[in-house]
Amino acid sequence: MNPRNFFPVLLCGALIFLGESFLGYADDNLQKKTLVQEQPLKSTVSSGQPATAFWSIGALGGAGRGSNESAFQLYLKLNKNVALKPMSILNWEGTAGMEKLGDRVSLSVGGFINLLWFSVGARYRPKFEERRIVPVIAIENALSRGRTFGLHRAEFRVEWSPGVFTAGLNLNLNEQAGQHRPRRAHATMPKGRISPIPAIDTSFLDTNALSDLKHSVLWIDKFVTPAVTKESLAEIKEHIRVYGHLLQDEDRLYHDSLEKALTTALGEGIPDLEKRSEEARKIAQTVERTIFEDIIIPLNRLLGQRKRPMSYLII
Repeated sequence: MNPRNFFPVLLCGALIFLGESFLGYADDNLQKKTLVQEQPLKSTVSSGQPATAFWSIGALGGAGRGSNESAFQLYLKLNKNVALKPMSILNWEGTAGMEKLGDRVSLSVGGFINLLWFSVGARYRPKFEERRIVPVIAIENALSRGRTFGLHRAEFRVEWSPGVFTAGLNLNLNEQAGQHRPRRAHATMPKGRISPIPAIDTSFLDTNALSDLKHSVLWIDKFVTPAVTKESLAEIKEHIRVYGHLLQDEDRLYHDSLEKALTTALGEGIPDLEKRSEEARKIAQTVERTIFEDIIIPLNRLLGQRKRPMSYLII
């Protein structure tokens, strides 16, 4: 394939990229003058992502033509989202810099279409006598979550063009680079331990209230986070057919059973039954608030994330 065939592709890509950038710049300036409820409108692409340009610099090194020639590349890159509705998941990439292959050195200009970590395009080297225009395939991504070799804004980049293979680092210059995802693939939870059960007088235990408490907790969990299977749905249907076993009934049973168990546990320490019930109600509210604020809310914040260790006993 004649490399000159890629020149129209490179030229069209460069013109579209420049036109895209110019239109986005003009649109941004126009919208800065437009206020809705005294707030300026922000330019967004059809996918809802901010129409932001990302700048980066990179250096690549490798070999060409069967390792007979060394290859080196230093470039400045601009990455911008495509604001065309059918292609809004793609990005344009433009590079400009210096390229060295063997004893030849030339300025280098490239244009790419980018999707996530994969890019395909072409690069033009005006001072090379041959292969001035070459197709390029590139893969670029962080080696770990949000960082590469300990650098928060660095990504590892590999490029291939006919007869040349290079690899190196791409450093993002934007302030928010490397801050859009967590550092780990899982959330580290605090490690807890089960407290030893003290020896107590069984006369202070209301076993019926504790049994009802356990029953209500299990069924509240089944109602609010159901396992959608035939067996689980059939079990829930069978359960709610019995009067007094709806979610609001189980919730009421939970609060009543907790207060009843605490009232019995207070024993003869508070002779007056009314005062004992009032004290049990205050303790129950503290218990419920502690469970809600220290266990349920922290775990719900991590919905969809892997947690290690994954157990309610960690708190």
